Amino acid sequence: MREVVPFLRNPEPLNKVIYKVYYEKPYVDLVGRVLGQNKIIGIYKITNLTDQKCYVGQSLNVAERWRQHIRRGVGAEAPTRNKLYPAMLATGVENFTFELIEECSADKLDEREKFWQSYFHAQDYGYSIK
Repeated sequence: MREVVPFLRNPEPLNKVIYKVYYEKPYVDLVGRVLGQNKIIGIYKITNLTDQKCYVGQSLNVAERWRQHIRRGVGAEAPTRNKLYPAMLATGVENFTFELIEECSADKLDEREKFWQSYFHAQDYGYSIK
């Protein structure tokens, strides 16, 4: 299906179908296994399995944030100025792992994200841009 993308004026509708058909169910399964059914506030890490570069982020709802990353990574939502999405689009989101690093309160998110970005060198050798 991706072979037709260069011939489309706007590939987003096709990318939405690709997400719905190929990625939505595995994403729901991933969240169920890793996060369960509860809303999680915390720090997470996304790692590219091909080169081990990682992205460390924070969210008030990690499950929803992961869904957004996957949708943007397959081109089903408009990407932001993030180094992660071009890598996901080029490599395929199936070549990325998603991990919950730490649960924390909302008031500690910035502090803990900064700590984990430093710990994993996510800004120096990774996709984090803060």
